[in-house]
Amino acid sequence: MARKKTFEIVATVLGFIGFGLSWKLLQIHMDLKSGQSSMQSSCLIGETVSCEEVALSAFSQLGPVPLAAAAMGFYAALIILLLWRIVFEPGKKEIGQIVFNLSTAGLVMVVVMASISTFVLAKFCAWCACLWAINVLLWPVSFKIAGYGFGSFLTGNLNSFSAEKREMSQGSVYSWMGIAAAVFGLVTLLGTSVEVNAVEKMNRGGVDRALRKYNGAKPISIDPEILADGANVKGSSANKAIISIVKFSDFQCPACKAAAQSLKPFFLRNKDKVRFVYRNYPLDSKCNSGGGSHSMACDAAYASICAGKEKKFFEMHDLLFDDYRELTATYLKDAAKMIGLDEAKFEACLKDPETKKQVEKEVAWGQSIELRATPTFIVNGRKIEGGFTPMQWEHLLRGFEKQRARAK
Repeated sequence: MARKKTFEIVATVLGFIGFGLSWKLLQIHMDLKSGQSSMQSSCLIGETVSCEEVALSAFSQLGPVPLAAAAMGFYAALIILLLWRIVFEPGKKEIGQIVFNLSTAGLVMVVVMASISTFVLAKFCAWCACLWAINVLLWPVSFKIAGYGFGSFLTGNLNSFSAEKREMSQGSVYSWMGIAAAVFGLVTLLGTSVEVNAVEKMNRGGVDRALRKYNGAKPISIDPEILADGANVKGSSANKAIISIVKFSDFQCPACKAAAQSLKPFFLRNKDKVRFVYRNYPLDSKCNSGGGSHSMACDAAYASICAGKEKKFFEMHDLLFDDYRELTATYLKDAAKMIGLDEAKFEACLKDPETKKQVEKEVAWGQSIELRATPTFIVNGRKIEGGFTPMQWEHLLRGFEKQRARAK
């Protein structure tokens, strides 16, 4: 009995860890869908490990239900069963059997999700992998909780199961299955509603807000050089992109950061359809005659240009936006080190008059389109002030896709 209790405690601890990891995954999923995620990835390791890209895939939810919310429900049901058995009914066979059945279902999900990550997405989520490890560990522990042995794995356990099944109260089994199902459903529903509320709160004006603003905007003429390829450009090529986005932005601007956060999940999901161009428009009199109160905005713009010369523009872009309140000359140097820039080259570039000229050139481009606020976007040739949520960007893209399909 003492050994079984040890296994029950271990399984309970694993259940709590699994619940915590599931909540972390739900937060990642929720933040991405609502446009509130950090600019830097929480688990970007090489080209194959990206929690964000896995979270944005079609396999991250079942209908409206995020799989992370369902995982929370799974672990909550497991924890309730185990705690009841430990505290109130030690050795209750019906609970042990249901715990084993749950962990077996969890093991099956590990195989399914690992296969999808390997063969369909070719991407892995580090947090998901931790959950897989939890489920793999849970299975043999729950195997022992149910009273089975590893010696005569097949025949012995089949005989044991048959004998114990005769001793179990079927009414009790069904009751505990109902309790487990109720806990699973309630926690899954709560997790889903938390995400839905967060996303709806961000989608002010409805999901078609971006399309309405685009249709209400007039086409503008811009210098073709604004759209030119460079380190500040990512995504699809100009001739293949369904949507071309030029963003005039300031690294010290809160609204610009919010716009960057919303663009991140939209771009990750549609990088083969979107061409994104970043242009500097610092609200700082050191490089912008229009002035402004952002005293480090020009220096941050210089840092982005210099990072771009070492093909690390967007790495610097993400760091600057994540810490836009902390921008100092020292931070810019630290950021350069964090992304692996050559220190001497970076320092020389910051002092190079050509760097300032490039930023001033981009400011002049902004003034040529009568830019009044940051962020301002040029979307498929039309100027739009202010950003959109990820779902609003998605709706705009779907509109362009429909237009292209009708034109064929």
